[in-house]
Amino acid sequence: MARRFAALDTKLLYGDSCAVTHHRRAIAHLRGNLRFDFVICPTVWFEIRYAEENGTEEVKRRTHLVLQDIDDSTYIVHRTLKETYEKAFRKHAQDFLDRNVLPQGTKVDARVLIEASYFDCTELLTTRNALLDADPKQINLTLLACGLNEITVLSPQNLPS
Repeated sequence: MARRFAALDTKLLYGDSCAVTHHRRAIAHLRGNLRFDFVICPTVWFEIRYAEENGTEEVKRRTHLVLQDIDDSTYIVHRTLKETYEKAFRKHAQDFLDRNVLPQGTKVDARVLIEASYFDCTELLTTRNALLDADPKQINLTLLACGLNEITVLSPQNLPS
């Protein structure tokens, strides 16, 4: 059976570590029932490390729990990108904004999508409203135009428990 990959977003990792029920159930469903392997993309890794260095004491405490969960898990963690990909992904993120694919989104939101697609994820589990509210068809047309693969954006609340 071919491996299936799903990318996890920053807030979802924090929610899982802090025992947010629907986050834990969503991860359990994808891992246990659907046999997904989980991927942490460079933008998400950066957000976690940034919070560790610059957050309040409470954020640092939660970040420590997230990092501990990552260390104890089988997550595939991509910490960096080669400069060539970094430049291309910056351009692709701008394409998402220029085409108004993510009307309320930012370059960071677009980067999460682009990186998840690049790392062969067929699903992105997220709580980012800009990604959840965007038109899935437009997301995938833009990814395909960038030479990337289609992806399904999922909310943890919409997955069966």
